[in-house]
Amino acid sequence: MNLNMIYKVKWDLILEIAIRLILWWLFVWIEYSEPFIREIHESEVWQYQYPVTDSYVTARDLWLLITLTPSVFFIIEYILSKKKDDVIAGSLAVTLAYSLNGLVTTYFKAIVGRPRPDFFFRCFPDGKGDDYTGCVGNRRKYLDGRKSFPSGHSSFSFACMGFMSLYIARKVNLFQGTKKGHSWQLCVVLLPILIAATVAVSRTCDYHHHYEDVIAGSLIGAVISYLAFSLYFPKNIDTVASE
Repeated sequence: MNLNMIYKVKWDLILEIAIRLILWWLFVWIEYSEPFIREIHESEVWQYQYPVTDSYVTARDLWLLITLTPSVFFIIEYILSKKKDDVIAGSLAVTLAYSLNGLVTTYFKAIVGRPRPDFFFRCFPDGKGDDYTGCVGNRRKYLDGRKSFPSGHSSFSFACMGFMSLYIARKVNLFQGTKKGHSWQLCVVLLPILIAATVAVSRTCDYHHHYEDVIAGSLIGAVISYLAFSLYFPKNIDTVASE
């Protein structure tokens, strides 16, 4: 590799990292900003009077899932194949997907300001009150209670598992070429989607999100994972080098 190529690789990588840092900073900044205070009509209060419960899948569980799953997969692949091109491309794709997904999801949470199903009891822990602009509960909890749409758990789980499904499909040559596939290939490819769907549905079971929130979040994560994957793994290209 000549000197010009070395510098090109260096600055391309710096740009890739810088873009992700900017996206992540925007994500965190919006995440801690106050949401739009949407007016709540008396006729819709019933949608927000579900009990406050612990998350079936906590934020820590989610981050462990989306961090460890691709990391372990890439490490095993590198140990077995000793090829770094796909591992580098995959790492760039999945980190871009997370950064974009985080920004898009939290942006819509803040500007939509839809109350969660348990918002009433976040706002009035004793169950008494009707002025939803004058909540008496924990400020951070009741403001977060206005960030229901879309579901972050759903979008992040599909951003991760959608990518893993596409990546595995590529590795087992599913839907590629002219040869017919095998049932085990389809089962393996669908497994990550099942995991993502389970995380998403759990958010309605613990009353942290409405069904519309989960559907929207899942679509956001799935679309972003597909776009990020397609960026680094173009069709008809066997390997993507890190030039």
